[in-house]
Amino acid sequence: MGESPYDVLLTDFHLPGMSGVDLLKRVKMEHPDTIVIVITAFGTVASAVEAMKSGAYDYITKPLHHQELGPVLPACRGAD
Repeated sequence: MGESPYDVLLTDFHLPGMSGVDLLKRVKMEHPDTIVIVITAFGTVASAVEAMKSGAYDYITKPLHHQELGPVLPACRGAD
């Protein structure tokens, strides 16, 4: 386990070949300090709970507007 090359990872909930939550779990296992934000066009309470319980810093539904993401990224600095 080494230092993560990224501070923040934005990932979609639905990815080809794996889910965003699977990616989230893998990233958090290998680089626990990396902040992961999950984005989805198909938001449900169940998927939001799954993402947050798996270590997501935030869960944002599409369409993604910079007004929504803008406040989250600066807040990530104090998440450690």
